[in-house]
Amino acid sequence: AERVEKLKEMVYHEKLGSLWERTERIEQLVLWLGQKLSVPEATLKAAQRAAILSKADLTTSMVGEFSELEGIMGREYALASGEAVEVAEAIAQQYHPRFAGDELPHTLPGTLLAIADKTDAIVGCFRAGLIPTGSEDPYALRRAALGILAIVLERNFSFELTELLEFAQSLYGKVEDTEAVRDFFWGRLKGLLSESGWPHGLVAAVLAAPSTNIPSLKARGEAIRKLIGEAQFRDLLVAYNRAANLAQKASGDAVDPDLFVETVEGDLWSAYGKAKAEVDLGLASSDWPRVLTALSTLKAPLDAFFDGVMVMAKEDAVRENRLAILRSIYQLFAAVADFRLLEV
Repeated sequence: AERVEKLKEMVYHEKLGSLWERTERIEQLVLWLGQKLSVPEATLKAAQRAAILSKADLTTSMVGEFSELEGIMGREYALASGEAVEVAEAIAQQYHPRFAGDELPHTLPGTLLAIADKTDAIVGCFRAGLIPTGSEDPYALRRAALGILAIVLERNFSFELTELLEFAQSLYGKVEDTEAVRDFFWGRLKGLLSESGWPHGLVAAVLAAPSTNIPSLKARGEAIRKLIGEAQFRDLLVAYNRAANLAQKASGDAVDPDLFVETVEGDLWSAYGKAKAEVDLGLASSDWPRVLTALSTLKAPLDAFFDGVMVMAKEDAVRENRLAILRSIYQLFAAVADFRLLEV
């Protein structure tokens, strides 16, 4: 602990401050993660203590000469100075996974510290303009992003990635281009999902969803994947794609039932209301079979709607109202994935 103060004299990067400032950011990220994931107080305190001590071994001659021992020596020094075992282990685990196929952190304090350490490195480097290009990645940011994704998927950690990135950016003073960092993660996630056997269209459809909750995205993708080969699901997509294409012509999504001319309009609007209620409940509980079952109930009323009305009616109000119905349906599907991208 006495060595932490020496980190003020050690530059992390000329654009990103000292190692002491980096340690402070990592500590705040650990606390944010712990609170977001409802980590028990004792565990979170251990993770916070590990964060404070996480870079202290960089001040030693041993790590100065043998950089590959960072974290490993930190664990040994922590144990020698009387720190709790879980604190010492977390210090060593912060750098895991170090390479593809390496073991993930196996304790919760170590897991929180590993995510925090890698997140700060990625966000900091993006702010400093140190973004990987081509095969060049001197700060191993791709490996760091893959490490975070592997940990989050393994632990099934439920939080929005964009919220983590925005908080990490705020520790530098202000939130900047979160979308660029998110896209960097998505590039790595696309590779992971493709390697697991997902077809390209499914990967694109799921990652186009408004959510950045990684386990949630994987779960909904697996649910969709089970249905892709079924004829009923393909028929649903045919009707949905027709609705989605027309929905782009709508000027809004406000529907007025008083403007319904044909019975099938009211039937579709009623079916949409019931489906939306089910989808909302399914989204809230991550019950993806429930969500997809609810969406599938719209096939028959959609078919009847297209058979029974001319969507592009001459009357402006009637036409806009029908397009608004279709836009509402499009938005309901889009909350789950961009089904237009599926290859069926």
